[in-house]
Amino acid sequence: MRGEFSFLPDGTGANLRWTYEFLPRRGRGWVLRGPFKPLWQRYMQRALGLMAEAAEARR
Repeated sequence: MRGEFSFLPDGTGANLRWTYEFLPRRGRGWVLRGPFKPLWQRYMQRALGLMAEAAEARR
């Protein structure tokens, strides 16, 4: 897994970009495409919201 965060100025605020990628072992890609995908998406949405809240609180 590899993840990257970018915080870029945008007017009076900032634009937060979070990218990530998974490289599964051979023959295990179905786990990421199947049962893991919806769980990971919910986690990422929640985590991104918490990061935005924390950034606003530090402002």
